[in-house]
Amino acid sequence: MCDTYIDSQFLETGKYLWEKSVLNQVFKILKDQKGSKTSERYFLELKMEFTNAVRTFLEQISELPLISKCRVKGDDTSKFGGSECAALAKKIRASCEKYMKETEYKSDKEGSLFSFISLIRNKAKEGELIAAGIEKSLRNNYKESGKDDSILYIQKCGYDFNNLNFKDIMGVD
Repeated sequence: MCDTYIDSQFLETGKYLWEKSVLNQVFKILKDQKGSKTSERYFLELKMEFTNAVRTFLEQISELPLISKCRVKGDDTSKFGGSECAALAKKIRASCEKYMKETEYKSDKEGSLFSFISLIRNKAKEGELIAAGIEKSLRNNYKESGKDDSILYIQKCGYDFNNLNFKDIMGVD
């Protein structure tokens, strides 16, 4: 069976992997894949792990408004959103690496499923460091000015705290 070409241009934009629009596209592409590669155990595990990682991420960021309201200046254990993004990126990277190690369809052919997952892994790996920097920046800004921009940052990533719904990302219930 011939591979269908996967257009991964959206991964090369300046957006981060945890942004809602990027996750929407990743899940749409994974959902649209057909053929023997997609019924393979490793691909199904990858999709399940991505799903669980995003659900955990949404649960964690749903707590940010309450954390923000109860935040005490100088509290070094409080979360500012960046650490949640980093955790999501780390889980996705690990899932991609597991898939890439185990799959029998190893191909670096541009537009292949393997290549797409490799690009996601690279984006996630890069995102881990960026998200840690975002966390640090939001924390430092809060310590210096007392202004908490964590909720604003997550909203800029496309999330609505009044409706953090997994189906909006996955495209299903």
